[in-house]
Amino acid sequence: MNFITHDKAYCLYPLGTLQERRAVITTGLSENDPVMHKYADRGWTMFSRTTPDMMDEHSAFASGTRRVGDSRCWTLPILPILDYSKPTRNMVEANTWKLRHFGAQEPEIQFKVLVGPNLEHTYLVSDSRLQDYLSLTFNNDEISPEEEE
Repeated sequence: MNFITHDKAYCLYPLGTLQERRAVITTGLSENDPVMHKYADRGWTMFSRTTPDMMDEHSAFASGTRRVGDSRCWTLPILPILDYSKPTRNMVEANTWKLRHFGAQEPEIQFKVLVGPNLEHTYLVSDSRLQDYLSLTFNNDEISPEEEE
């Protein structure tokens, strides 16, 4: 996944995406979906199941908790830096998720969505202890009850 904010460009899985030209399917898409064929025709290898190399901690798609902008991301500043009258912080880097593999099954991305009337933004939270704390701090309806993929 790649995206751009007002001050940075991010690639969440640069080794797998840019160097290995691989993608992991973690949604309801199948390998027969036309979108998958489009990327395969462009030289990409699409995986809907965990492969043995993904179980290695050094794999491009290794299991574990991640954060936008962590050391495994490719992050580039957007220049020139814009001069805003209102100070801005890049809150996108507060988002976390967990990629998990269960043998040869479909990989799973785990997180909960945190929204609230006192929050300016919506966040993804992967840490279960933090999820529990936030559920107690905020009303239960402000944290999505199910895991998202």
